[in-house]
Amino acid sequence: MKKKRFAMAAVCAVMTIALAGCSMLSSKLNDITGKLVGNSYTITTYDNYGNRVMTTTGDKINVQGNAVETSSYDSDGNVMVIPVFLRRTR
Repeated sequence: MKKKRFAMAAVCAVMTIALAGCSMLSSKLNDITGKLVGNSYTITTYDNYGNRVMTTTGDKINVQGNAVETSSYDSDGNVMVIPVFLRRTR
């Protein structure tokens, strides 16, 4: 009976390691493929009202943000200009 439990525990441990290893191997292969030829991406850009402005697709995409100034009001009603730097990374 003890041998049977030990064997079942060993089988469960091996299966757990094998399944985790498959995921880790898949992730590493995805990283290598991305560095060599690029991964496929689709970026959809929307305006402030939720309307689609642009859709970009490709294998290697580098997105840089633009510096934008926005106005806000403090508790006394004074206007504060806040620089916002938009940046997207993958």
